[in-house]
Amino acid sequence: MLLSKLPALYNAFDAIPTYEEIGVGVLTFLEQLRAHNVYVTKIYFDGYLPEEKRPQRIERLGKSHQLLKIFRACHNNGFNVQDKGFNQHQSPLSQIFNYQTIGARHRCLPSAPFIVPAALDALRSSDFASVTELVPGEADAYCARKAREVGAIILTSDSDLLVYDIGPKGRVTLFEHVHLSSNKKPCTTLEARTLQHSKVAERMRIPSLQRLAFEVKQHFNVGLCEVTRCAREPKDTVALQKFSQNYDLDLNNNPAHDMFGHLLDSRLSELALQLQAFATETSSVQSMPISSVQSASSKTADFSSTVLLSRWATIYLPFLIDDPSRFSAWACSSSTRQIAYSLLFYSMSSSPNLNGIIEYTRKGLRMVGEEVPIPLTALPDTGSQSFIFQARHLLSRTQQDLAAVSVSQVREQLAWYYVALKEVYAWYIRSNKNPPCREILLRAITGSVSEVLSWEDIHLGAQVQAVLYALRMLKQSMLCVRFCRGCAGPERDDFKQVVRSLESLLRNLPDLKDMPLSRMAVQRLVVDMKIDAGKMHDIVIGRLGKEEIAELEKESKGLKGKVCGANDVAKIAALALATYGRPTNSKASKRTKKHQGDQGKRRKIDEQKAGIGMASNRFSHLDVY
Repeated sequence: MLLSKLPALYNAFDAIPTYEEIGVGVLTFLEQLRAHNVYVTKIYFDGYLPEEKRPQRIERLGKSHQLLKIFRACHNNGFNVQDKGFNQHQSPLSQIFNYQTIGARHRCLPSAPFIVPAALDALRSSDFASVTELVPGEADAYCARKAREVGAIILTSDSDLLVYDIGPKGRVTLFEHVHLSSNKKPCTTLEARTLQHSKVAERMRIPSLQRLAFEVKQHFNVGLCEVTRCAREPKDTVALQKFSQNYDLDLNNNPAHDMFGHLLDSRLSELALQLQAFATETSSVQSMPISSVQSASSKTADFSSTVLLSRWATIYLPFLIDDPSRFSAWACSSSTRQIAYSLLFYSMSSSPNLNGIIEYTRKGLRMVGEEVPIPLTALPDTGSQSFIFQARHLLSRTQQDLAAVSVSQVREQLAWYYVALKEVYAWYIRSNKNPPCREILLRAITGSVSEVLSWEDIHLGAQVQAVLYALRMLKQSMLCVRFCRGCAGPERDDFKQVVRSLESLLRNLPDLKDMPLSRMAVQRLVVDMKIDAGKMHDIVIGRLGKEEIAELEKESKGLKGKVCGANDVAKIAALALATYGRPTNSKASKRTKKHQGDQGKRRKIDEQKAGIGMASNRFSHLDVY
């Protein structure tokens, strides 16, 4: 709805609704239902998707990547910008049921990556919190069971709910089939087209719509009349029984998920459930033959195949809208996510036999799963030391960055944005990559561009989002530690201290709706606060040089089998800063490839002058990540 109401002048990126607008839209939709005497019984969110849906999930990620690649190729030179006011979605939200066709330019990009977490945030902090639930499985089955129990109408966009047995009084309606009628002004009437499974099956003279769906799957190349005839014939085959099991409403309770489910986003909930299953079922599954495991109940077999037998848990990171011709924007927050995974592993009391986490995200031009080891799998000795080192490092630099930004008395949500921006820039230096130029950084600080929004701007914005969301994952993991483990923990006091310090630090991390995760949201805050871009640049980035040199020197002294000395490290860090500090031709920002080429040439010349000739992987040995 928000996209359909946009004026045509906004480019595809600026047209993406903010997470605050998404939250407001969700609540307005529900309030309109309530205003028309519709009682909202339950709002369910997926907390775990079954193993058999892995191919579809990877395929969906691949399609999003292909869509973004095509879009990137069609807009190689960036986008014209129309900064005419900050509130781009001006239409009254009371018209939220009046659906319109979305313009072609707004359909060419994947969805915003954090829509579901933003909706959860809005609901959990509203009057609908008591009816909002993140369930330990697919939400479809829970909706169907509730509709069958109370005779409710299921409001959804998923046609799979047409296949569930929702009882004689249960009905299904799609979001686009709900609208307001104002024939009798000033009163309005909420109207919806619903489908009642029992009546449709009765009219078609078939046992159920589930049986019809099975026959459609078996005879997908024949007409409806023939499929209906097949559905009327008595049949009790193994294939039909297996198909019906996919829509079974005999759901297992998960008391542990009730303890932590209200704390997490969907993706982290899915990971937590896998770790919990590994902790509670490892011993029983290891004593069972594989054939027995695979023939167990759907949930047990699902957890077993993904975690218990392979010893790897999986997580599918949200698809970020970054530059598909470059490395994934998620790369700059990998160490923070690793700390979050370790704490989640610890809070679930998972088995030390778990190898680690597999993250599914973009790697180059493909969607792949990458292994992420978990330091805490070796508690309380080696793994704990590794975790404490990484956690202290993150804690120290985040505290320093927040303190530096707070000197300018910026609002909290903008302060965290600048901390994430600085973290992205520091990652470039640690990874021996060309950092963004001063002009790109100034544009990121202010959210304002002159005429053209470049792909460098877009990629840097996605990287900042990745860092902020990784901090959110870490915050939620620490809440799990408190709720699931309480004050109990390893005997090491330094472990407890660093976890408590991180928890205290991230307590004020804003929700998604308050984070300025879009260019126009940053611009609005900067204008309101009258922030001096040059001064903020010096605070966020200018102080990086000495800190990074000292940090890298300290790290290099602790390395076994050094690949270069402390002086070389200092030269590398100084060289990165010297390269960054050079002025950039304003025309280069409109031509991303030309800018990168010129910057690379300057870097090579500077390296030759400094006498530093190193392989691209040499610097990676100094990375604390």
